[in-house]
Amino acid sequence: MEPQENINKLLSKMMEALQTVRECENFMLEEIRQIELLREEKSRLNEQIADLDNSLLWRQKEIEEMKEEEGRLNEQIAVLNEDLLLKQKEIETIKVSTVPEITAEEVQPKVITPPSPPMPEPVRVPEPIPVPVPEPVPVPPPTLVAEKPIVETLADKFQGQLSVHDKIAVKPEATTTGAKVNDLAKAISINDRLLFIKELFGTGELFTQTVRQLNGLQNFDEALLYLNTAFPHWDATAGAVQLFISLVRRRFL
Repeated sequence: MEPQENINKLLSKMMEALQTVRECENFMLEEIRQIELLREEKSRLNEQIADLDNSLLWRQKEIEEMKEEEGRLNEQIAVLNEDLLLKQKEIETIKVSTVPEITAEEVQPKVITPPSPPMPEPVRVPEPIPVPVPEPVPVPPPTLVAEKPIVETLADKFQGQLSVHDKIAVKPEATTTGAKVNDLAKAISINDRLLFIKELFGTGELFTQTVRQLNGLQNFDEALLYLNTAFPHWDATAGAVQLFISLVRRRFL
């Protein structure tokens, strides 16, 4: 039994040694793989270093070119400064040669003696003519009647009147002149818009706000009341006012 036991022990030790060898082999393979990875990383770093060296050389060339350009510019500036100095000297020479000499007689102020005013002729005062004074006639006291203030609004000036725009001569083919419009902003042309802003509103913002407000009203009377309240200073006889009112009238046909 003893030889068999020895053999078994020996086999067991050999198996353990073989397992240890395999573990060492795996360890060595892992180390080799890590070494390969490090070599690849080193290769990439070397490529990056080479790229950086090339970029550095390119930058250095650019810096040298910029320095050369700076030197050329400095030379041009120096030439321009010399030309400027020459021009300034020429201008000073021209100024000195063109300034007239002033003598002492010209410096002394001339004394101008004003002429003596003529003597006025004596004015003859006519004698007053006696005027008979009439006797006072009794006048009955006036009867005070309360007068209603006359306020002429845009509605009074335009209600029932034919607008200037409707009186303009229409071409035979323009059969839609004076027709109803659904949107004042679209019905007003660019030229009329510029005219209204210049003559009536002053700013494009106020013009747009007024047109939007008029589009939301129900009838022409409300529109005239709104315009009379918002723009009491408008002259109803002005052409721009007449044209604008005619467009508003067409909105509520």
